[in-house]
Amino acid sequence: MEMPILFISDDLTTLGAASIGMQCFIDPLKWQQPYIPILPESMEDILQSPVPIITGILRTHLDKICQYNQDVVNTIENDVIIVNLDLNKNQVQIANFDEQIQPYLDNFREDVVYIFD
Repeated sequence: MEMPILFISDDLTTLGAASIGMQCFIDPLKWQQPYIPILPESMEDILQSPVPIITGILRTHLDKICQYNQDVVNTIENDVIIVNLDLNKNQVQIANFDEQIQPYLDNFREDVVYIFD
């Protein structure tokens, strides 16, 4: 199951590293969907795209977008894997999904923590 992955951080370097790391993480497979390492604030509509995407966004940009665009908030809360990179290096926050895919998300969380540890 392909789902959008959104990395959130206050640091551009961390966002770039996470996005690039995700590309390496799926090797030998190749990501064939949109890939935007750091999403500019002006491209907020891409967050509502119906296709899977790997992207990172600065927390300040996301906060601004969420203040005035409830559609983006609904999409992010329901249809996107959110990886919060600012908690600390041993924790990754991923939004909860239904029980069928939760074990896969738990494995993904463990792998991301391992990569950034």
